[in-house]
Amino acid sequence: MEKCPNHNYSRQKIGVILSAFALLILFITLGLIFGERSIGVQAFSLIAQVCLNFLVFAWCSYDALEKNNTLNKIWRYVLIFTGQLGLIIYLFNSRGFVRGLVSTGKYLLLLLGMVLGTLIIGVALFILLELFKRIFA
Repeated sequence: MEKCPNHNYSRQKIGVILSAFALLILFITLGLIFGERSIGVQAFSLIAQVCLNFLVFAWCSYDALEKNNTLNKIWRYVLIFTGQLGLIIYLFNSRGFVRGLVSTGKYLLLLLGMVLGTLIIGVALFILLELFKRIFA
């Protein structure tokens, strides 16, 4: 990706976050439908983790472009292979200690919100599945 001065990548970063949320919802849905221990759900879990790592990489790439920086090869590999841990390291590295700590706190709050949102949707889906089982059984 090329540097683009004074360009706002907020829309792309929000798109990446929403994609991660949709992936989590899909994972929860498959787990509820097929059971957490099925081989298909476990395979999807691995694929979902790889996708989440690439989404972390994409978010960091847009963030770096927004700050008129680029990610070197080492950072790219760190982000792809370490995922969320790499994101936290990136936040401290790109923002300094204090702003990195604030950004990490925001990330953890976002993560908590995504987990709670996914939990609520998962419970709603579970209830719907149980209703369908009772109606059509």
